[in-house]
Order: sequence, then structure tokens, then C-alpha cells
Amino acid sequence: MPDIPDLLRLTTKELANLAVIANQERDFELATKISAAASSRKKRARREIAFCLGEVQPIDWLERAHAISKTFQKKTSGKHHLYVVLLDGYIKNSRFGLYVGESRYTPGNRLKQHFSGVRASVHVERHGVCLLPDLYEHLNPLSKPEAKELEERLADAFRSAGIRTKGGH
Repeated sequence: MPDIPDLLRLTTKELANLAVIANQERDFELATKISAAASSRKKRARREIAFCLGEVQPIDWLERAHAISKTFQKKTSGKHHLYVVLLDGYIKNSRFGLYVGESRYTPGNRLKQHFSGVRASVHVERHGVCLLPDLYEHLNPLSKPEAKELEERLADAFRSAGIRTKGGH
């Protein structure tokens, strides 16, 4: 996924085309980065890009969550994985939130299990949107004890920053 400095190099038309893709794929993470890159442009360009994003609007706290997650480093290697799911459906303060989990399954497979009701968190089953790999992939794979520890610490760090967070038990 491109970072904001890379997106700043794009023309408004290229950024708008990328916004259309973010909208089609319901990629809120990319939408947030596109919006940040567009913020320094003229009003007309910002409106065009916002229109292309459609209902996939940027998440104001996502960059803060990225910064928090990057402060965590793994010490072990193993067969367990951390994962972070974007939740939709909150009304008060912010529409979105996070779910932090750990599993012996890859994040993609674990998300499919949640969506199909297999050992599912009710939060993910009802309100899960997508995985947010930028928040966890630098930590995977890791040992089971460390996965359990980091799951709790990462969720607590998000909560402490005012980000609605479930899981992390």
C-alpha cells in the first residue's frame, strides 16, 4: 500500500482514480491516506477526490493507530498471528473502531472464520469490515505466549489513545 509521501507525488487525476479504487474495494485505510495527501491541494481538487471516495470516508484516528502499532516489536518467531479488524457501526464520537485478536490461523483465514460464525467474536461477525494489515503485519508470525501478550498490550494502547477497541483479551 502506498504511503502518504508517495501519494503526494501523484497528480489530482491519479489520486482521484486511486480514490475510485479505494471506494470500489471499500479500503478505508487507503481512503485515509488519500485524504491526507489531498489535504494540501486546492479546494476543487479536494472536492473531486472526496467525491471519488464516495461512502468510503477517511478515518481521523487511523494515522495515530499506525504510529501506536509501530512502537510494538516482536521478540520471538512462531506460528501465531496478531490481526486487527476495522469495525463499523459505532454512532457516538466515531463511526469506526478496532478489534484486536490473535490466532494460530493467518489473519485472512481467521477473518473468514469470524464472518462465517466459527469461534466468532460477535463484534467482528456483525460489524467487521476488513483487516488493517499496516497495524499488525510487522509483528507476525510470533510465538503463542507473545501473541497473547501483544494482543492485550496493543488493544490497551489503542484504547488509551481514545480509539474504540474490542478484543485484546
